[in-house]
Amino acid sequence: MRKVKLGPLAVGALVVTLGAAVPTGVAAQCLDNEGSTRSITDTWDFIDSLGDACVLTITQDTCAPSPPPSVTVSGTCTVAPTLNASGSLDLSATPAALTLSGGTSFPLCTSLTASATSSDLITFTGSGACSNGTLTLPLTFTMQRRCGNGTIDASEDCQEPGAPNPTGPCCSSSNCRLKPSTAQCVPASFGRCVFDVGVCSGVSSQSCIVDPPCGAGASQSGILLTDRAHPGRNALKWKWSSDAAVEPSDLALAADPSEAIDLCVADASGVVQSVHEVGGGLNWTPIGAGGFRYRDRSGLQDGIARIVLRSGPAGKAAIIVKGRGPNLGAPPLPLSTPAHVYLLFRPVAGAEFDRCWDATYAGADVNTESVFKAKLP
Repeated sequence: MRKVKLGPLAVGALVVTLGAAVPTGVAAQCLDNEGSTRSITDTWDFIDSLGDACVLTITQDTCAPSPPPSVTVSGTCTVAPTLNASGSLDLSATPAALTLSGGTSFPLCTSLTASATSSDLITFTGSGACSNGTLTLPLTFTMQRRCGNGTIDASEDCQEPGAPNPTGPCCSSSNCRLKPSTAQCVPASFGRCVFDVGVCSGVSSQSCIVDPPCGAGASQSGILLTDRAHPGRNALKWKWSSDAAVEPSDLALAADPSEAIDLCVADASGVVQSVHEVGGGLNWTPIGAGGFRYRDRSGLQDGIARIVLRSGPAGKAAIIVKGRGPNLGAPPLPLSTPAHVYLLFRPVAGAEFDRCWDATYAGADVNTESVFKAKLP
């Protein structure tokens, strides 16, 4: 945590509570950069050269840019038992501007005025004065917001997305605490396995769990992943049988050059650990009634050498994916469970998927630094 110096007024850890109501059609003007309509608690640091400290609560009454939101301040300090002030916070200005006036119970600072500016809404710097009617003390200060400063402090679980050293999409930018398990989140992009929205796990700031609405789950499935010291010995094998019918039309996109076929492997956190992609059209041939086969002995495309897609009723439709060699890019092992594997058909030019088939493995038969092997049921 960076320490900041102020003038004679003793100030320390600042607890900030912001309320936000965003008028329709008006850009949000909130200190948390989210423009949300909830009350939040955040921690800031005010520290003077003597190390004196205050704990303050600041309430922001609105997120509207015009008129600038009013703020109220109250708290206690080691030198001044109480502090009360009010003012405005103009986030539409460049840089953002904060003005305050009030007073403390400290005899030399019964009247307080201050103004500060910020270009990043994390650090405000400014100046002001303390007066008791007879003596006026000038002061300069820096107000450092903890949430967003890149350091996980004692009052925080994580750092918000967009801050230095962010820890994941399930970190609330309002207070750097974990979002609840009901909160929606935008998953981090990993290769081509990208989805618009997921749900936070509530136990990790990186756990934005994506459960794609696949057309059919697995009645039986098995996965084998190896990550050897010699990349040429890396291997992947995934077998899948459906618990619902798969129509020939569902698989026909494999022959479309504008389509991509992705095999994605995610761990228990929901974070995709590896993705293997081949293009549609090239190296694909029809098999049987409504099936397709991909074959590329070189494994040039992400190490995938063979894919078999078979349509059919529940229990008969099947998918086999095999890969090997240095292009495979095995996920880091061991893999936390439950692990999730899904095969996607999606347009090359987009992130939305057209078809999806998946399997979830509650545990593993083998789960070491070099081998992951699991099956169901």
